[in-house]
Amino acid sequence: MNDKMMRIELGSARHESIFNEWSKFDRIETKTCRPVMDGKKLPSNNKPVVLIFFFDKLEEPVGRFRYFDINPRNRSAEFGYTVNPKYRGQGLGISMLAFIINFLFKTTDFNKLYCQTAAFNLTSIKLLEKLKFNKDAILREHHELDAKLWDDYIFGFIFFSISQVFWISQLALVLVGWSSTLQVAASNTLLQFIVEDSKRGRVMSFYAMCFMGMALFGNLLAGTLVNYFQATNTLILGGIVCILGSLLFIQQLPQMVKLIQLRTNPVAN
Repeated sequence: MNDKMMRIELGSARHESIFNEWSKFDRIETKTCRPVMDGKKLPSNNKPVVLIFFFDKLEEPVGRFRYFDINPRNRSAEFGYTVNPKYRGQGLGISMLAFIINFLFKTTDFNKLYCQTAAFNLTSIKLLEKLKFNKDAILREHHELDAKLWDDYIFGFIFFSISQVFWISQLALVLVGWSSTLQVAASNTLLQFIVEDSKRGRVMSFYAMCFMGMALFGNLLAGTLVNYFQATNTLILGGIVCILGSLLFIQQLPQMVKLIQLRTNPVAN
């Protein structure tokens, strides 16, 4: 298509009626993540909620936390925070954010909180990363400061499954990581022990291929299920599958013990 065939006009009321006809071919829910009612997008709730943070016996506030752009459809909100300049550098910022975020997840139905900060704000970036926020997006050259355009980062935190207490979720992640490491190490050791020496290389190659390859399919499946069942239900389903797999492994445990005994007896004799 030649550019000379294209032309541009300002939109008018006549064009709006045409666009409204176009919209009938698509659900409005596919075009916006905002709340929808009766086929129309509801106005955004931009009224901020301001929370003041006090510490110990200090009379003056040590920090301010405000969240806004509340979206009840995907249960998210953007937030910003400020630490009293007199008390910066004392670790109060991370304590304040951890306390308030835990408070919000316990007292509201939020699934996600996110914060936008500039690339030059290294203190804020480090603080959010310490709290395990993920860098969801980068807005290139979005923030002007002293005639220079800086990137803006959007950090997001998604509530972990159905836990209502932040430290319990952290403990669960530690247990999951420990269990995963134990399973990998045990499976690897067991396979190498029970397989004949002449076939060990082939079996371990097949094991590595399945282990690394199936993990990618698992990630793809989990991401697909989230679109249909939400993150909470997907995590619960994944936990149920892991439990079923563990029960199946327990049923096969006697046969594995026999294989180990067959390999160790010749050594004992």
